[in-house]
Amino acid sequence: MTEKMILIAFLFGGVLLYSLMDTRANARHDFRSSADSLIPFVSQMIYPYLALFVFVPITLLLLILTKFAVPYIEALDIAMYTGALSWFLLPAKMHHPHVYGKTISEKLVLAVYKDNPHANAFPSAHVFSSLITAYYLSLAIPAYSALAWLVAIVIALSTMFVKRHSIKDVGAAIVWALCAILLVQNVIPLL
Repeated sequence: MTEKMILIAFLFGGVLLYSLMDTRANARHDFRSSADSLIPFVSQMIYPYLALFVFVPITLLLLILTKFAVPYIEALDIAMYTGALSWFLLPAKMHHPHVYGKTISEKLVLAVYKDNPHANAFPSAHVFSSLITAYYLSLAIPAYSALAWLVAIVIALSTMFVKRHSIKDVGAAIVWALCAILLVQNVIPLL
């Protein structure tokens, strides 16, 4: 259990690092493409966007006593800390649309924009975290595999509909998740 607690503490450190990086005002890279303008802003997609903050902790609780807990947390740690390196070297931003704040979903979007002004956009931590979570949840509880992947995909899509991430940010995060999982499965056991 000590190993799990150390890995979880390391994960919290990665989340703190994310928060510190997001307060930097020098986010200068914009990875949007013309295809991103085809994706409409949908304030209601803030709900699946925020669902990540329930999806990861619930999965952690479900997996904590299984053989999948350590590789799950290791993959999240790897993705978060290598993501932090990208956020440091390529501080990326997203231009947020004007939101009026008339509905609950718009108020939530405004709160997210205010709390995380620069988004640490490339890669999307929301996307790599949700995909890693779905992968390990599917391994541990195969009966809920389809639901886990559906939740992860909707969370990933939500990042583009609430204009927190571009298509390139999401694509990079998919690669990030895959690399983190492959490292945990193929490299870490050799160490």
